[in-house]
Amino acid sequence: MRERERTRLKNYDYSQGGYYFVTVCTEKREEWFGKVEKEEMVLNQYGKIVNQCWNDLPNHYLNCSLDAFVIMRIIYMG
Repeated sequence: MRERERTRLKNYDYSQGGYYFVTVCTEKREEWFGKVEKEEMVLNQYGKIVNQCWNDLPNHYLNCSLDAFVIMRIIYMG
């Protein structure tokens, strides 16, 4: 596995207040977390784990509150 690019800002205090966005892309855009059926995301076992971990974050980090959480699928046309 190749070394991934570092995306954190040097000397930035990530414990300070603010909004943080997390984006996860799977290799070759594989559907690891579920499938879209009738325009609705149906989570598989891995998607359910991600959902559970997301909702559990406030139990591990002080002053953490959650906002929107979306698992999206990109469809290429062309």
